[in-house]
Amino acid sequence: ALRDRRRPDGLPLEAGIGLCTGYMVAGNVRGRTRVIYTIVGDAVNQAARLQVKTRELGASILLTESTRAALPDPPPVGLSPRGNVALRGILEDVAVFAIDL
Repeated sequence: ALRDRRRPDGLPLEAGIGLCTGYMVAGNVRGRTRVIYTIVGDAVNQAARLQVKTRELGASILLTESTRAALPDPPPVGLSPRGNVALRGILEDVAVFAIDL
């Protein structure tokens, strides 16, 4: 849908998506004046860091090995390996794949 939309200056909209499969905790964190819904966990952190890498790796959607392993064989989409990538705050490099659009 983004391909058909334009920014006010006429350029196409672009978005990067990072996908990681794993355990996480989701819920409300209450403060005195507001409630915030949040998600925490290593999978959340990897997905967020991977999203940042979409421009660098030239792909709109990137996923980790954990997500690739969760897909059926053969996967329902084309995947291109992008190698092992260092993600900020993650100790070991992560195997990354791009979804072929």
